[in-house]
Amino acid sequence: MANPMYGQNKFDNTLNVKGRLNKASGIPVQDDSGIAPVGGLIMPPHVTTGFWNGAVSSGAGHNFADADPYSESSTKLFPLGTRLDYGDRVFRYAKMNGAVTAGKLLQGGPLGDVHATNHTDMNATAQTAVTTSDTSDISVETVGTDMTANMYEDGYLWVNDADGEGQSWRVKSNPAHTHSSDPSVVITVYGKINFQLETTSELSIVRNPYLDVIVAPTAETSAIVGVTNINMTDDYFGWIQTRGPKACLAGETLVLGHRVLRSDTDAGAVMPDNSDDLTPQVGQVMGSSVVDAEYALIYLTIE
Repeated sequence: MANPMYGQNKFDNTLNVKGRLNKASGIPVQDDSGIAPVGGLIMPPHVTTGFWNGAVSSGAGHNFADADPYSESSTKLFPLGTRLDYGDRVFRYAKMNGAVTAGKLLQGGPLGDVHATNHTDMNATAQTAVTTSDTSDISVETVGTDMTANMYEDGYLWVNDADGEGQSWRVKSNPAHTHSSDPSVVITVYGKINFQLETTSELSIVRNPYLDVIVAPTAETSAIVGVTNINMTDDYFGWIQTRGPKACLAGETLVLGHRVLRSDTDAGAVMPDNSDDLTPQVGQVMGSSVVDAEYALIYLTIE
């Protein structure tokens, strides 16, 4: 009998097919012989009610669409940032901002794409007590800038100063908001408020780091988030790799075993570690004799 905890999750229901590999929701799982050459585990970024096994609403839980790191879609099938452990590789679910070919280093959107003007250092508009529920409502002052409905869905709200500072939450939703009609807006977040907020509390909000990702420019404007696994279409959703063996564009000659960083000369490429303490390493070279503009096998360590 196959192990029902191996593979996508314990809700797999097509395990018992003797003598061949089974595929439940896009992820290969063990057959009766106990063999699973890839296997996988999906880890959504939050759990609120019922059980999580996907992103499409269905009763108290959700039903995962196929989790296939070699496909993309024009519609959102999973929460942004969902993690896919796929054998010895790790992926995150992201949305592209621009068409990008396989093997390119990616970063989150630059500052203007992370949050709108005046959506930082926002004062709480009312005292907000400690909560015990799975979600909380927090009212903030937008300081002159409107919001479109759910523009911060899957993003993050945090207290950057004064009472409650250091708390942070993942955003569930925000309404469409016209500042001139009402200066305050209620942000619904996943999780509890464990320290009371006052009207002097300052809060900031950013969009999800996996929303509208771009080819990593040579001068960083946001954090590195992964590498394209396939050729991806502008405005499409899919899986980008963050850990494990991955072919990456080389901006310079790379040496087996050496560490690599974001290239400072070729967008989307990696280069040898130049001992810049401010630039994070993204991996280690697994294949030698790779020169500029070729693709090297890198063991990614982005997360």
